[in-house]
Amino acid sequence: MAAEVRPLQPHRPPPGPAPLTPDQRYWATFKSHQLLPSPSAKPVTSISYPSANSSRLASPSTDSAHLLAVTSGPRIQLYTTRGTTQPKLLRTIAARPSDPTASARSATLRSDARVLASGSDTGALHVYDTASRAILKTWTNHKQPVWNVRWSPHANELTRLLSCSDDRTVRTWELSENDPIATFHGHQDYVRTGTYMTQPDILVSGSYDGTVRLWDARAPDGQTQGNTRAAMTFAFPAPVESVLPLPQGAGTTLLTASGPHVHVLDLIAARSITTLKAHQKTVTTLTTASNNTRLLTGALDGHLKIWDTASWTVVAGRKYDGAVLSAAVIPAPSPNSPSASSAAVDSSTAEESRKPEKEDRHLIVGLSTGVLSIRTRLSGAAKERQKTKAAEMAALAAGTIDQFDAAQRKKRKLTQGHRARLRGVDYSGFGAELVIEGHSARSARRKLPSWDRLLRKLEYGMALEEGIKTGDGNIVVTVLKALVHRGALNTAVRWMEREGRLDVLVRWLKGRVCDGREAVLLCRVGMLAMSVYAESLGEKEMRGGGGGAGINGGLEFNAEKGRIEGQTAMMGLHRAVREQVDVSQEAGKTCGMLDCLMVEAG
Repeated sequence: MAAEVRPLQPHRPPPGPAPLTPDQRYWATFKSHQLLPSPSAKPVTSISYPSANSSRLASPSTDSAHLLAVTSGPRIQLYTTRGTTQPKLLRTIAARPSDPTASARSATLRSDARVLASGSDTGALHVYDTASRAILKTWTNHKQPVWNVRWSPHANELTRLLSCSDDRTVRTWELSENDPIATFHGHQDYVRTGTYMTQPDILVSGSYDGTVRLWDARAPDGQTQGNTRAAMTFAFPAPVESVLPLPQGAGTTLLTASGPHVHVLDLIAARSITTLKAHQKTVTTLTTASNNTRLLTGALDGHLKIWDTASWTVVAGRKYDGAVLSAAVIPAPSPNSPSASSAAVDSSTAEESRKPEKEDRHLIVGLSTGVLSIRTRLSGAAKERQKTKAAEMAALAAGTIDQFDAAQRKKRKLTQGHRARLRGVDYSGFGAELVIEGHSARSARRKLPSWDRLLRKLEYGMALEEGIKTGDGNIVVTVLKALVHRGALNTAVRWMEREGRLDVLVRWLKGRVCDGREAVLLCRVGMLAMSVYAESLGEKEMRGGGGGAGINGGLEFNAEKGRIEGQTAMMGLHRAVREQVDVSQEAGKTCGMLDCLMVEAG
């Protein structure tokens, strides 16, 4: 008994290089763009929000938890993200009302966003009430500008903060005290960055002397008289602009921005794990996103690079019109909390790590030109409202607003309750008769596509033409492979030449010449088509002759028309092949240049 002839399965080529990676597609969804100029026309040097300053704190429940603090010149602007698609300006705080020219530095919101601390060029350290804008506390112990201020992220130290100053000291403060509770000496140049580690009482600071120092506030000499001995010191060839601890695992990974490079440090092994090299100028800011699985680095070259913290490779990036001085990614509000910042409170939970794409809402970047760039990623109801509004504007421009309104009214009729009432009306119950069909002759009958039926009838040329007519390249490759398997490829190509349809095959080859996944098969078909076309052209030249009358004249005219179309298709294929050859040669030259540069770089 003969075996059953099954339909040919369409060819499925291996996936080619995608134009966009998943990360590039994700960061491209931050589309709603807003550019806010600074009222003082000063660079935007700092962006702070409550979630960036908390590690394992309870979710804030007050309206102030939706605040965002932006530092630009003598002004600290407070934005709100509550109930708005994009952050909106809420109020402005003057760094020093008595001196409008004094610039504020590193305004930082506490985890509950009720108070805000900032440094200044005069060396004063101020603490403000975000609701009344009143100054709650002022320290003047620093004698040089204070460039960096950070609140303690630990739940039992809500009233503690640290400051880094150009007087080469790092100080920690208590809101109830008038003097610093500890002063750390040891840096030989300006101290421009510092923060708390994930472990309590451990601080890290970076200086323009090219060192990063870890300080232990529990050390015996870590009191007000000054600690001159760091627990650990790392040296770098360029000034340190920013430090950022990663909270994953034991929290022993530290990121350091020194010059155009970012160094990943392992504090347990006391060594550098890797160095991130993607910027051409000094890296100025470091921040994390997507549950700390992505690192964002901004530099003076105007680029914002996005890194995967698992492989430390660049996965996306953006170019801005000015130098990037500060950046932050604001998470979306948690579905179980009204707070906009509670989604990033505990980034180590399994649920959040599985769904990092639901965390990020705003991408905010501060530029040296005094412009605050805000990009918003819409999701859920907000995204649907934006799509509906865009469709309404398009219908209004096209003059079809009446049809659009009718469609919207019909859609509103099918409310959720109405759809719930209709659900299950066609259910027959448990007593319904179920019929399970096996591989019977009736169930196995399936309408075959025309190209498959022609292959079974041994009409190879017509099968190839029908496959090309489908417009699906995978179907054509399937037919070509079947013809090669049956040894009928030559027969099919010669049939198309006799029927004057060879130009159809050549035009299809021209469109697929840049696809290298089936290069061997396409080259074989192209060489055969050119050989058949050359033989046919030689025979026509040998026959020569002029145009007759009647039926013979019509045949001569059709043959001449087919010859011209074939010649045009061949010339197009030749141009496409030459273009790909030129591209390949340029790619080879580029690879050679890169190899030389890599060898010189060592």
